[in-house]
Amino acid sequence: MFASSTILLRLDSNLLLMMSQPQESVQPLIERVTSRMLVLLENEFKIAATNIRYDFNDVKQLKLNYLTSMIVIEEPMSVIFAFSFDEPLAYAVMKSYTIELDVDPSSESQYVQDSAADVINIVLGNSLTSFQIYDKAIELTPPIVLVGAKTIYRKQTATFYSSEIETEQGNMKIFCLGPQVLFDHRLNYKGD
Repeated sequence: MFASSTILLRLDSNLLLMMSQPQESVQPLIERVTSRMLVLLENEFKIAATNIRYDFNDVKQLKLNYLTSMIVIEEPMSVIFAFSFDEPLAYAVMKSYTIELDVDPSSESQYVQDSAADVINIVLGNSLTSFQIYDKAIELTPPIVLVGAKTIYRKQTATFYSSEIETEQGNMKIFCLGPQVLFDHRLNYKGD
């Protein structure tokens, strides 16, 4: 289904309990991913956050924004991370990302998608290396980009956690969904 790459990381044993004791183990991971995203926004793209919110209370529904990039983190974690951007923020990131390129306006949409894919790759890669995983290979899928708003309602066997970063250019949401086996590559339920 997905091509995947394997990264050998050192992971804190608490993250291996992610789905059996979700709130306690997901919280530091989402906080770390959000923190790394803030650093990227501010240092690389010169976009300052105006507010940050977290929801660790097992969210009932996810509202995806204009553009969502996602990566599946397979065993031992078995979760999906999704970064969902408002349209103005997605374009602001792309313009900053491609500042030294001569981007043809007819290609902007593709550059926006490519930028969103690169952002999740960079942020998750940097975030996961800060956890301790002992001799466990973690497989990550290449980023997948979904265009268009969408709402996902949580079924009983799934767990959703999120953070939201507000900026003057728009908002972005960071979602952690699990277990990943419940979803296809477009974040549709495959079944329980």
